[in-house]
Amino acid sequence: MNFEVLSEKLLAWFPNTEPVNRPVRKDPIIKDSDWIAGFVDGEGCFTVNIYNRKDTVLGKGIKLVLKITQSNRNKNVLEEIKKILDCGNLYSQSKVTKSNVSDYMVTSLLDITNKIIPFFLAHPLQGVKKNELTNFIKVAELMNQKAHLTKEGLAKIQAIKAGMNKS
Repeated sequence: MNFEVLSEKLLAWFPNTEPVNRPVRKDPIIKDSDWIAGFVDGEGCFTVNIYNRKDTVLGKGIKLVLKITQSNRNKNVLEEIKKILDCGNLYSQSKVTKSNVSDYMVTSLLDITNKIIPFFLAHPLQGVKKNELTNFIKVAELMNQKAHLTKEGLAKIQAIKAGMNKS
């Protein structure tokens, strides 16, 4: 069993709150790949990071990221997703932010192109993230064509990024 500790602010608002045991499934079994698509639709994020990079002609780097964040009590679900997708890494935020969460992240363009995009084309998203995935795929295609190394290509990627993750 696992106890969640409430913040001081929540304890002040709800002073008579008693901790309750929360069950932790030790061995989650994901039987259906469409479940992963639904989970990512609710909990995942497709992002395009554009950052300064001195060793490139344009001074910019591009990184595509699939990220799913969960409480550490659900870290085993992230481990199972990682195993099924056969790529990416798990990171604990507790080392950096003292929060009780972990991230599953895929940042390798090769893995995004060869594993993540084909997975979500075979198991389509149904919600708002479907549009994010479409833009994510456009950027991956531009990067695979090396367009991100040109001013025009970088401008296209910046325009795509500007329309992503708005709500």
